[in-house]
Amino acid sequence: MRCYLMRGGQIHGIEFLKDGPDEKLIEQAKAILLARSREGFEGVELWSGNRFVYRTLRPDVANQLKRPTR
Repeated sequence: MRCYLMRGGQIHGIEFLKDGPDEKLIEQAKAILLARSREGFEGVELWSGNRFVYRTLRPDVANQLKRPTR
């Protein structure tokens, strides 16, 4: 399982995870994002081979995207 670390919508890092239940790996991906967020990573994507599993942004980044522009 691959956990891609995203910055500016592009892959800037990768962590390899041992296979397991999707739910457990999603929690690991969230923990990796939190632990590495000071490196400027904004989100993660989780893939198992060619199967997309999960994508998320850090809460502060997601909140910025939801704010209306003036």
